[in-house]
Amino acid sequence: MPKDNPTHPGETIGEILHDSDMKAGELAAALGMGRDNLYRLIKGKIALTPRTVVALERIGWGNAEHWLRWQAWFDVVRTRREMGVPAPDDESDDALDASVADAHHESPAAP
Repeated sequence: MPKDNPTHPGETIGEILHDSDMKAGELAAALGMGRDNLYRLIKGKIALTPRTVVALERIGWGNAEHWLRWQAWFDVVRTRREMGVPAPDDESDDALDASVADAHHESPAAP
């Protein structure tokens, strides 16, 4: 996952959904959102919330903290780009990148 152009976590949720036997309406209900918001999430138009990541964890689609860290990382990278602020070149940023990459690679197989 490129450090300066991360994938929105919703896109990965869309990939997992595509590979699963679950229908979009079923996932939306499990996440406590309407289908319109699920599609907006998959398109990267809205952010994951703590409620959504806990719901993902509840259905076996990964770890809530990893999803939330990934969303926060995506948001910070996008905000830096919008504000013209370069990313710091330090170990803490690399550690977060590694954590998010791990969450991306540990995304659950289709239930």
